[in-house]
Amino acid sequence: MDSICLISSSLLGPTKNGGVGTAITYLACELEKSGFDVTILFTGGIQCETEGYWIDKYRDMGIKFLFLPTWVKENYWESTVSDHNWWTWRSYWTYQFLLNHTFDIAHFPETCGYAFHTIQAKRTTDLLKGLKVVVTMHSSTEWLKEGMHQFHLEDGHEDRANLLYLKLNYAERYTCRYCDYLLAPSEAMFQWAIRKGWILCRNRAVAFNAYSSSVSAAFCAEIDYDHFIFFGRLEKGKGIDIFCSAINELFRVKYQNEPDTLKVSFLGKNAQVNGIMATEYIAQNLDAGIVSQIHTDFDTFQALEYIKETSGICVMSSLLDNSPYSIVECIVNKIPFICSDTGGIPELVNEAVLFHITSESLLEKILSIRSIDFNGLKHKYSLFAANSNLVKIHKDIASIEEQGHEIQVGLVSVCIAYKNQSIFILDLLNSIFSNTYTKIEIIIAEEQENSLDRIKIQEINTMGCPIRYVCNNSHSKGEGYNLCAKEAKGEYLLFIHAEDIMQSDYIRLLVAACQQASLDAVSTLSKKIFGIGNVDLKEKTRNLIMIPFGMNRQLALLENTYSQSSFLISKRAFTEVGGFAKTNDAGIEWQFFNRFCEKGLEMDVAPVVGFRERDIAPELQDKLCYPKKITYLSHENAIEPLLSNMPGYMRSFFYEWALGRYYEEVLTKNAKSRFSYEASAKITYMDMKTYNQKVKNLNGKVTCLEQKTQSLTAQRDNLMTGISNYENSFFWKMTMPMRKILDILKGSGK
Repeated sequence: MDSICLISSSLLGPTKNGGVGTAITYLACELEKSGFDVTILFTGGIQCETEGYWIDKYRDMGIKFLFLPTWVKENYWESTVSDHNWWTWRSYWTYQFLLNHTFDIAHFPETCGYAFHTIQAKRTTDLLKGLKVVVTMHSSTEWLKEGMHQFHLEDGHEDRANLLYLKLNYAERYTCRYCDYLLAPSEAMFQWAIRKGWILCRNRAVAFNAYSSSVSAAFCAEIDYDHFIFFGRLEKGKGIDIFCSAINELFRVKYQNEPDTLKVSFLGKNAQVNGIMATEYIAQNLDAGIVSQIHTDFDTFQALEYIKETSGICVMSSLLDNSPYSIVECIVNKIPFICSDTGGIPELVNEAVLFHITSESLLEKILSIRSIDFNGLKHKYSLFAANSNLVKIHKDIASIEEQGHEIQVGLVSVCIAYKNQSIFILDLLNSIFSNTYTKIEIIIAEEQENSLDRIKIQEINTMGCPIRYVCNNSHSKGEGYNLCAKEAKGEYLLFIHAEDIMQSDYIRLLVAACQQASLDAVSTLSKKIFGIGNVDLKEKTRNLIMIPFGMNRQLALLENTYSQSSFLISKRAFTEVGGFAKTNDAGIEWQFFNRFCEKGLEMDVAPVVGFRERDIAPELQDKLCYPKKITYLSHENAIEPLLSNMPGYMRSFFYEWALGRYYEEVLTKNAKSRFSYEASAKITYMDMKTYNQKVKNLNGKVTCLEQKTQSLTAQRDNLMTGISNYENSFFWKMTMPMRKILDILKGSGK
């Protein structure tokens, strides 16, 4: 039986609605019916019920439901990724999940690039051999921004959001280029991506989204031609402004004298429109005389029930759309609708229901609505054709036999620039001599001749590999590396800091990655080592995992995305780039790779922890190591290759605005830590479930306190009523003279 894992942060049930979640859920159901062993890895937040509830529900459908945060807690609780944003977290741990399980196919949406580290591993290693990775283009971050007419993301921290966007955009493009098979529910999506400069996987096909026949039902009620339903998320991208404008004009033209006849409904998640919530936007922009209802909390099934009960006509006025489920649901359930002619929508529907993306065109379509024979229309989307096509595609992919890659062993020259680090370098050399790749030579650039104990080094050289020493009179790391490269005889050059330590398969991993992906250079992940002396190299030690992204040149203007400190490069490529800058600044690797990219060379990251990067105490840095701390000047030098061809006015803009805001808004917050800044004022994703439970418990306590307050208020009111009644009683009035006498006596002390 073929096995498949569908990965998504949105699903029918755990999340109330959403096109990607609907597509993944229905696809899972159809694949299960056709004989696949189906697992869903849910990476989002559970909005309804509990994890256990959905495990049982999906088990009843024959589908295994797994919740990523729970799996990570059970298996990798003590491991921490360096980049504390939600995207990196989900992508990296999804990849780790797939490493620990065996599937024939892993199916991802391209949205948010959750397939990034998995595809990176497929491209550069054989760790996921046998797994085929399928990506479907639903709605990338770039696509959503264009549809929403946004130039930046909005999450309350725009600078952080835009940095995250640079990562998301790179990851989404990467997954659509290097996956094994690429799908899209419309040809329009492929054409849009190509126009935007995306390089798409050659193995690609258009495949309409699946839909379950078990939830479809014929719409038999008589159509209410005076009721118009905005069906979709309440946001600008779905054309809510166009809809409101057209309805206002319709009211003025046709319903002014019968205002109660026109009915308007809004069905969709509440979202921001022009800086305010959609519900407020509707109140401000819809004519006060129009009767309207807004339902923002309906799930998919509640929305369909409402449409059927009210017999209205659905309106989808999207500015940009791929293959919206709102339209598929209307087609399958025989619900009357009209929609804009944007994106992939014309590939789904009969042209009789289309209008252009303007309020005038929508108004014209509404005024002629009675001329459309909704019951007689034949649309292009077919539920049964879409489902059978998707099943066939996945069966064909599962049957593909993958070819293995044979590594060609070439000489690797390990280059080390050494500065007063005898306390560390023996650890590094020990790790080199215990490597599984034996065709190596070592070149060490010393700042002072014969500063190393060469006899001791030869004693631990159990591999018997050649070791040569060169004197680095310039006392700069860049020149030291260049001297090593000049002496090197290898086909590949491996650069590593003297204070770092290799994993035993590090060199073989790098060489294999270069050859398998046809790369000019490759780096890996690393883990931080804290302290001095030998360390345990086991994978599950409690260290921070450092994750470079690769050739993300937009983000490389702001941070080093290539390598933390160690990488492998072909000697041919190194010569073409011209070697390292002859300086002692931090960031020489960063500058080197920026020049590398400008030459049109290719590098990538193998997402495996290949070495340990030692974190030296600041007071020892100057004495024992070359500089590691990036300063403003070293940053400026590192990005110069990317800015060299930029017009002067653009360079000024970059320094004054983009780079200036980056330093002000990111590096200067929380001890100048980008990672802590991204994590500040946020609950870690792994603890979100615990946090939600705490909130639920606090809400319960608040409810109890409110009930107690109500009870005490009622008791107080009853008591006050009793006092009032008593003061008005005959007994109270008769005894008043006596009470006055007693008060006088108390005052006199008698």
